[in-house]
Amino acid sequence: MKLYSLIGRGFWVVLIFGIIAGCTKGPSEPGKSGPGESASEKQELSIKVPESGSLADKVRSLWATTLPIIKNDAAAGLSDADYQARRLPLFSAWVTLQSQNASDPKTDEQIGRLIPRILELIDHLYGFPGTPAERRIKERQNKGRTDYLIADIEKQIQALPK
Repeated sequence: MKLYSLIGRGFWVVLIFGIIAGCTKGPSEPGKSGPGESASEKQELSIKVPESGSLADKVRSLWATTLPIIKNDAAAGLSDADYQARRLPLFSAWVTLQSQNASDPKTDEQIGRLIPRILELIDHLYGFPGTPAERRIKERQNKGRTDYLIADIEKQIQALPK
């Protein structure tokens, strides 16, 4: 009985402390980052998969949207944490498009090979979660690999049916 009572009290103490701690942070002002917030959190990416057009058109459109972001981020020299924070919107958009291709009754094999290549580029530049930071940083510094992947993807995009 005493153990149950102690556990119950501990639960309430933790709950109340959590509520108080959560309420002490004031509202953040737009355009300003607080302690622990990175530059990437100030300017979140919003990448949308095109809703209309053929799958090839959607790939071309999404690539036209993401390529400038990838090139800018590659040249920006962000921190590893910033690269990791910026990875998800790009990766998610391409995985969504990959899923659309896979669920299409006439799956396009060319696009089926292209999208994983784009995801490889995203993982190369932004880093794969779970990989040690030192390895992500070292891979990111391989500019030749980044340029090679972009050129290869560009070639494959050009070969898509119109």
